[in-house]
Amino acid sequence: VLYMVRMEGVCMTEIEKARELFVSCRLKEAKPLLEELAGAGDSDALYMLAMMTYDVDIAIELLAKSAAKGNAGAKLMRLALMADASEETIAEAEKSIIPEIEKGAEEDPVLADALGTFYLVYGRKREGWTEKGMALLSIAEQKEYWKASIHLGSAFNELRENPLGDADQFNPGEAIIHFSFAAVKGAPEAEYFMGFLVYRGLGTKQDQKAAIQLWKKAAASGYMTAALTLGFVLSFSKNEKEKKDGFKYTKMAAELGDPTAEGNLANCYYYGTGTRKDRRLARLYYKKAAEKGMESSAMQLGVMYYEDGKDDKAFEIFRKSAENGYPASMGWLAACYENGYGTERNREMAKFWLTRAADLGDEDAKKALSIISGNG
Repeated sequence: VLYMVRMEGVCMTEIEKARELFVSCRLKEAKPLLEELAGAGDSDALYMLAMMTYDVDIAIELLAKSAAKGNAGAKLMRLALMADASEETIAEAEKSIIPEIEKGAEEDPVLADALGTFYLVYGRKREGWTEKGMALLSIAEQKEYWKASIHLGSAFNELRENPLGDADQFNPGEAIIHFSFAAVKGAPEAEYFMGFLVYRGLGTKQDQKAAIQLWKKAAASGYMTAALTLGFVLSFSKNEKEKKDGFKYTKMAAELGDPTAEGNLANCYYYGTGTRKDRRLARLYYKKAAEKGMESSAMQLGVMYYEDGKDDKAFEIFRKSAENGYPASMGWLAACYENGYGTERNREMAKFWLTRAADLGDEDAKKALSIISGNG
């Protein structure tokens, strides 16, 4: 059943209305419609939700569902986001998917963006693909598709999250232009990326206050990577109010489960940055982050146990983190073996772990190794 609605005096289906809102970057209006349609199994709705999602893993999952229903654009965009397609997969796409999309890409900006992004990601695999990709994204941008502007900006931007385009193409001035097209439409991703360029003065005049305002806008729209960045940047401010703002944004991102933000929030509680010191909360958030693979937080958790005189717990945490390859934890584990914290003293094991950390470039480990080896 196709439900008909009226939008700006035109009669259209629900999916057509959602697409109109999506392409024009009216994302808050588009999202509930797309979620309803995606729940009913609409492949186009699944694709558009994937393009609105800020979590790459979730986007790939949505694209897989869309691709399973025969959406050719989703098949290519999924490969583009994964960026690890084999030669066999690329050849299959070249044979069976690309010809299907090429027919409509010049008229449909969403298809043009999917194909153009795929070409850019795998541009080194085929001669002329990078140029084709840029041309297709330009077509999509001219048709006012905001995501194409982000992908074009990313192709010129060394700070991109996804490996779009050729690194030799880095041109921050061009990146700013394309990100600004999407930012004017209200796309949070574009505001976030623009913020980095403005903050560093790449392709434009350096203006850290303007960058912070861009990140605040992106965070207010739900782009939590911007909140994480704000928290980190503002926490180093000499201004106490800005430090408090940094804590607020770090907490905002941490409460949504971001492990880096959880680790940063733990630091805030541990050092009293932008908030009062609270060892209980510091330990809580270090543990949350460590359980999600943040080895720096695992190390800090171990340090807290050591400070509290719980050497056995500290040793086990340092050991596990060291075995996971984190150099600073190797140094702490070596200290445990050297001094008998939570384990029997064992200088050979201390040297072993200091050597491993030193081989990974840890300067403190190099100095400590020299001292216990009798060379310092």
